[in-house]
Amino acid sequence: MTALLLDDPTSQVHAAAVGWEYPLSREAAALADLFDAFAKANYKKVVPYPRPWSTGPRGRTVGKGTAMTPEEFHAAWAKRVAEVSSQPQ
Repeated sequence: MTALLLDDPTSQVHAAAVGWEYPLSREAAALADLFDAFAKANYKKVVPYPRPWSTGPRGRTVGKGTAMTPEEFHAAWAKRVAEVSSQPQ
């Protein structure tokens, strides 16, 4: 059951596991992308539609960002999933 919730971006479990502020459906992500493309084509000053993984002032990027190898990413992901799984409910 937990694996299904981790794979579903609309679940709170997935959002917590990947560090998002809130869950977001695939449809909502697609609509946000369409909105951004429309705004970019029709307006001069464009503010992107907010995403839960935003890297703005409230985002999680430090400095210029970091580049991870796939092995580092998988290790960090496993650690984060273990942390979320071990938290009492």
